[in-house]
Amino acid sequence: MSLPLRIFVVIIVVTLLIALTHKAWAYDLEEGLGVVCDTVAQIEQFASLDAKPEAIQTVNAGKTVCAKVNIRYIEGRKLSRIRMSERTVEVVEILVVEVNIYGHCGAITPEVQYTLFQIEEVPA
Repeated sequence: MSLPLRIFVVIIVVTLLIALTHKAWAYDLEEGLGVVCDTVAQIEQFASLDAKPEAIQTVNAGKTVCAKVNIRYIEGRKLSRIRMSERTVEVVEILVVEVNIYGHCGAITPEVQYTLFQIEEVPA
């Protein structure tokens, strides 16, 4: 095989490797407004109080461990389901990567948090 052909083959192989590994690292960045908490127990307590706005104060108990925020995040593991008075929610681990403050998203040090996602229920 001639030198130019070898160089061409190497370039093609390297390009394919980069394309394949880049796709493997891609994540869906989602944006939403909702309550996030530092621990699973805290978000479960929030849900047990029917996820009402005043429940954030109860869970926080003088500290800020849960907050209603507008964030960009990567969805992680689904951990459990909780039946509330009128709906079922799923406790989900998320990686928060940006926070929306005054209409502008700013990057932060990524942090694992926990939130609730409503589960669509179909009547039997």
